[in-house]
Parts: sequence; C-alpha cells; structure tokens
Amino acid sequence: MKKALIQGLILVLCIFALSGCQFFDTVFNGNSTIWELSKNTTPYVATTKSVRAPSSLGAGKSFESGSPTYGLFSIFREYVYPEDEGIIDTGNIYKLLFEASQLYAGKKSSATGITAAKIESPFDFGTDAEIYDHAYNDKEGTIENGKTYYRTIAYREDGKKTYAILGYTVEESIDAGTKIQRQIFLTSFGSSTGDIELEFATYDDKPNSADSDFGRRFYVEGNANDHTFFCQEATEGTVGVWTVVGKGVSKGTGYYILCIPGTNGAQNHYYRLPADATEADYRALKEAGSAREDLDDPNGYATSIEAYLKSADFTRRNTVPESLEDFKNDGFVEVP
Repeated sequence: MKKALIQGLILVLCIFALSGCQFFDTVFNGNSTIWELSKNTTPYVATTKSVRAPSSLGAGKSFESGSPTYGLFSIFREYVYPEDEGIIDTGNIYKLLFEASQLYAGKKSSATGITAAKIESPFDFGTDAEIYDHAYNDKEGTIENGKTYYRTIAYREDGKKTYAILGYTVEESIDAGTKIQRQIFLTSFGSSTGDIELEFATYDDKPNSADSDFGRRFYVEGNANDHTFFCQEATEGTVGVWTVVGKGVSKGTGYYILCIPGTNGAQNHYYRLPADATEADYRALKEAGSAREDLDDPNGYATSIEAYLKSADFTRRNTVPESLEDFKNDGFVEVP
C-alpha cells in the first residue's frame, strides 16, 4: 500500500512537472520548436551565477549595466524560466522566444479553422500580409497571477513550414494606475530546412510617467543547421533609439560581428566575437569597439552591415512603436 502511494505521488509530480514545461516539448512540424531552432541560429551565451543574481548585475568596471558591451551580452545571454523572470526583459532574444513558444504551444489548440485568407499583423512590420487558416482571439481576457492577458494567434502549417502571428496585451493594476504591455510576433519557421524568421514589436505604457514608456523592435533571420544569422534590435531610450545589428556564424567554426551604429554621422562601433562566444568573450570586448577597417573580417560581415545601415529595411526595422495605438484592432488579429 505504501509503495503504491509513493508510486502514485511520483506519477502526480511527474505529470505536474511535464505540464509546467509542456511548451518546451511541443512539436512544431516534426521535431523542432521555435526555441530550439533559434538557440541553434543566433548566439546563445551561458551565464555565470554571479551575473544571474539581481544584486550582481553590472559587476565589473568594463561590464556594467548600461555599458555597450553589457548591452550586447544582454541580448544573447541565456534565459532560464522561472529563475530569470523579472530579471531579464524583452531586450533579450531568448525571453522573446520563450514567450513566442509558450504562446504558440498554449493557444494553437484554441485556434479554429477559418477559410484561408490574408490576415495583416496588428502591428505594421512593413511586410506583405500572409495567408492563414486558423485563428483565435481571447477578447474577454484571462486573469493570471493578478494580471489580465488578452491573447491572439493566427497560423498556417504548409508542409514542413509554419507561418504565424502571435501576440498578447497584458494589463496590471499598480499603485499609480494600470500598466499595459502589448506585444506582437510575426514568424515563419521550418524544422526540415532549419530556417527561421521572426519580427517582434512591443510597447510598454506605464501610468507613472510618460518618460518611462518605451517601444522596441527585434528582427532575426537565419538557419539552425549552418548557424548563420542576421539580426537587428532597436529600443527607444532617453536619448533616441539604441540599435544593434549582427551578422555571422553563431556556432562551430567561424565568427560574427555586432555593430552599434553611430548617430548623427558618428563612427559605427563594431565588435568581433568567435562562434560559440562565452560570457568571458563578451567581458573581454573593448567598450568602444573597433572601426570597420580595423577588424579581422575575412567574410566581410561588417562591410555587409555597413551597407545595410543605409537601406530602407534598416530604417523600417528601426522604427519602434510610440504608443499602444500603433497596434491596430487593440492588438488582435482581424479574422475575415
């Protein structure tokens, strides 16, 4: 009897643990998740416990919060749930991908079949509308841990590739009023090819001061099989938009280049990192970076980035949301 009770308890605990991490194991088109595809596409930097702890963020003279090199590291550092919840924000690509994976896995089954039609993203990424054949809107909202979530999804699975719009608005009552955050992901990915493309836009509206509101954009494309990638992040700051553009090979043999563009004609700052770069490699970077001509860059990644900085695509992806109104239909997909 005692043995049976113990076995039953173990079974219950296992079921609970699996349900809590269900989205990690959800199958996307065969055997790859958004999370796993991205970890093998963009740089993924493991962190030490000292950097993970809130009290130790910014430790080190050349690697402190607010410095350029720490900003680069913050984009690609690993995100571990739930340890990093409340510590790492949406400036981190893996925090974004965690939320996109969770949203897709959690709400895919709620989406009902619709007549295949073009559906525009609630946020205008400047791209053509894609065709979707499943959609779902939670306009009533779901209360979780004192916050109200309004979720939206549209997707289409075409052979071994998935196309999806994912998004949510979360409202939270705080002392000064209601804090609202709105996010939209536009993505396509395929397990057989290893290709992934993702665009993201968010806006945080805080009741205490307009100065603390901010918008952010992120774009990434690449391949999980050969680990090549290109990305751009743009975040509204107190003195304009802070931008990072990256290109190269994230794992195996090779290297990648990250660039912080100069403003008002100032020199661009380039940073070269080896594939499989570690936290120590980021800590060793010179804060000022290097000029393009001073880089060891046989593949010409920096030259390619410099040309991209003059393109319409760079300008488009560098335009961050300025209010919640930049997301039409209150952040929901419009189902025909």
